[in-house]
Amino acid sequence: MNNEQSKALAVECTRYARSITKDDPSQEGTKWAYEFSPETFSDSDPDFVVDVCEAVKEAWGPSEQNPIIFNLPATVEMSTPNVYADQI
Repeated sequence: MNNEQSKALAVECTRYARSITKDDPSQEGTKWAYEFSPETFSDSDPDFVVDVCEAVKEAWGPSEQNPIIFNLPATVEMSTPNVYADQI
């Protein structure tokens, strides 16, 4: 996959998750939270990660009362902890 295809898939999956949770009338009254994790965060171009996270955020539609959670993993330990912290 190229970057645009990856971003499109993340948005599509987020929209699907939204459709079966907070947009589903049968789920009315349930408070849903959404966590997105760009799995290769520590090995990705930071500008691309921000672009994908912004697109996912827009697709989910968080609010101040119900924010989105971004989990930025260092699953493969590509760098030292200080470099990871600088990326965030």
